Amino acid sequence: VLIVLGIIGIIAALTIPTLVNNAEKKSYVIALKKFYTTQNNGWKALLATEGVEQLDDTTLISKVNGSYDSAATDYNLRSELQKYFKVNSIKPQSNYVIHYLDGSLAGDYSHDDLLAFPDGAVIDSGIIYKKATTSNDYSEIQSAGGHLYNTQIEQLIIDVNGFKKPNIVGRDVFFFVLSGNGILYPREGNDWAIWEPAGKWYQVNGCGTNSADNSGIATSDGTGCAARIMESGWEMNY
Repeated sequence: VLIVLGIIGIIAALTIPTLVNNAEKKSYVIALKKFYTTQNNGWKALLATEGVEQLDDTTLISKVNGSYDSAATDYNLRSELQKYFKVNSIKPQSNYVIHYLDGSLAGDYSHDDLLAFPDGAVIDSGIIYKKATTSNDYSEIQSAGGHLYNTQIEQLIIDVNGFKKPNIVGRDVFFFVLSGNGILYPREGNDWAIWEPAGKWYQVNGCGTNSADNSGIATSDGTGCAARIMESGWEMNY
């Protein structure tokens, strides 16, 4: 009996951490998908309500103070955003530091104003530009099958479970861009690679250099992991 119990204990010690890890990954992906869907629906509703195709032509963008602004600090801009999103400004209650997937420091947001959602997700960075940045290679992007032609928010960083750990890019923190027509695109995904002159895809170093054997994950920053998850059928397979 003791031998059997010992074997069971060994098996449990080997399998339980894996099961917990897989459950955590699934929870991050579920939260990521919810954020992505909610964001796209909100921006789509804004454009439909105002009867325009580009965010440049909306009341929201007219509230941008200067060439760029943040809804986390600008009350007028945030009030307009609240018509389509359940969001508020918040400051972290304790140290809030984010690390890249390779363990290096991504940013310290402990004293920053952030945007918070009812489900606990927070936007750590989401500067909105008064005028969308437009590519000069529209025809090339179109011929390459791309859909990202301009960006209203060039770097949108979302922490899907807010201030809870692990606060790691590629696990619970993800990078996106918001196009001028209100569609969210993951950084270093297929459309990003066509949009960016360097053509950087997530497999270069943003979320592993080989999706088959996960080589390069340990030295990746994780910035392209939202793209990898979405292009893998919403699976965190790393």
